[in-house]
Amino acid sequence: RGISSLSREIFALAGPTVLATDSAVYRTMEYMTESTDRSPGHILCCECGVPISPNPANICVACLRSKVDISQGIPKQVSISFCKQCQ
Repeated sequence: RGISSLSREIFALAGPTVLATDSAVYRTMEYMTESTDRSPGHILCCECGVPISPNPANICVACLRSKVDISQGIPKQVSISFCKQCQ
């Protein structure tokens, strides 16, 4: 009983999608019959664990707002100088 006959028996047990020859093993492609859902999956926020749609930061909006100050570098107060004739 050679290796090739033993491998044929093993692959025969694996199911009809496997074909074996003396030199190679080939698998046939199985197609999905039911429709697949194309909506994006959800992940958990890496900070609080809330399910969210994936984003580059993988952080929910609430955690992102608490961690990142988008107004950084923008002055909170400013002095405006004007003369009486320019009003």
